[in-house]
This record gives sequence, structure tokens and C-alpha cells, in this order.
Amino acid sequence: MLDRFKDRFALQPERLIADTAYGTGPMLRWLVERKIAPHIPVFDKSGRSDGT
Repeated sequence: MLDRFKDRFALQPERLIADTAYGTGPMLRWLVERKIAPHIPVFDKSGRSDGT
């Protein structure tokens, strides 16, 4: 959606706010690569013992 918005209106956000569903490593990396500051709680799975 952000790419379509940029292509259509020649605008790109400086910041993005979202819930924890978007707080994954690949999503955060995608935002940082596009110079968009993520304001998203990180979905921390480090305490899990089931391999996910």
C-alpha cells in the first residue's frame, strides 16, 4: 500500500504507526530500508520455547 501511494502521489511517510502484528523483523527492516521511522511495538518471541 505504501508503494502504491508513493507511485500515485509522489509522497512517502516519514513515520508509520501500527500495532504489534506489524512488529516483525522483516516488516521493520522493510520500513527502515525506505527511511520510514517505525513506531511499532516489536512482537517479541524470544521467551517462547516451542521453536517459533
